[in-house]
Amino acid sequence: MNTNWKLGGIVPPVITPLLANDQLDVQGFENVLERMIAAGVSAIFVLGTTGEAQSLNYALRREVVRQAARIINGRVPMLVGITDTVFEESLAQANFAAEQGADALVVAPPYYFPPSGDDLKLYYAHVVKRVPLPVVVYHMPELTKVWFSCDFVRFAVQTPEIIGMKDSSGNMDFFWRSCQIARETESFPILVGPEHLLQASFSLGGSGGVSGGANLFPEFYVGMCQAVAEGNVPLMDELQRKIDRVNDIYAVASGGMGVCRGIKCALHYMGFCSDLTAEPFHPLKEDERRKIEQITDELRH
Repeated sequence: MNTNWKLGGIVPPVITPLLANDQLDVQGFENVLERMIAAGVSAIFVLGTTGEAQSLNYALRREVVRQAARIINGRVPMLVGITDTVFEESLAQANFAAEQGADALVVAPPYYFPPSGDDLKLYYAHVVKRVPLPVVVYHMPELTKVWFSCDFVRFAVQTPEIIGMKDSSGNMDFFWRSCQIARETESFPILVGPEHLLQASFSLGGSGGVSGGANLFPEFYVGMCQAVAEGNVPLMDELQRKIDRVNDIYAVASGGMGVCRGIKCALHYMGFCSDLTAEPFHPLKEDERRKIEQITDELRH
C-alpha cells in the first residue's frame, strides 16, 4: 500500500486480457501494466468498466486483483472497483482488495435496482463505514442509470472516507459545478472519464483523467498532464488531437463495449495481449480490425 498519495493525474482503467471467458491472460496483463507504469501514470485502476468487471466471475475478479498487486508491487497506487448489485459481494471484494495491498476502492451505484436521492447517499454512507479503504465514487449514468446530483456531490465532498470522484457523465456543466463544490474542501479531486474532454476538464478545475486509451498510448495522456502543469497550450492541443484519434478506434468498434473491444484489438495487433472479450461480446470483424490497425499504425509513427 502506498502512503501519502493523492488521487489525480492519469489513472488508467486497465483492461482485463483473457485467454478464455474465465481465464486471465497473465502475461498480457503484465505487458500492459508494465507499459503504463513505465510511461509514468499516477495510479492503476483495475476492475472498472474498461476492465469488464461486471462480466467476470468472482474468482476471476480476485485473480485480477491478485495478479495486479503482484505486478504493480507498490510502484504506483492501485485502485480496485467493487461495484456490484449485491452489497455483501462489494464488501467481500473490498476486503480482498485490502488484503492484496490496494490503496483505494472505486464504487459506482448498484445498477439493477438503482438508488437515487436519499437512498443513494445512504448506500454510500453504508459502504464507506463497512470497507477498509478510502472510496472513490464513480459517476457512470450511461450504464448505471443513476445520475449524481450536485447535492450528492456535496455529500461526497463532506464524507471523509470518500477521497474523490470519477465523472463519466460527459456533462461538462455538471463537471464544472462539481469542481466548484469540491473547492469547499482542501482536497477533493474530480477526474474526467470521456477522453475527448480531457483537455477541457483541466480548465474547469479537473484533476486528471481515468482514461481507457492510456492502455494503448499512455504517453499521450501522461504528456497532457505535464503540458497542463507547464501551461504549454500548443502541446496540449497536439496531444488532444492524438487522443481524439484514439477515440476513433472506439468508434470503429461501435456497439456494446466498443471502447474495450477497440483497445483490445489494437493491443493484440501491437503484440501485447489477447483480444478476447468476455461474453456477451466477441472479437471484431475483419474489416473493423483493418481500420483499427490503420489508426494504430498512424498513432505509432
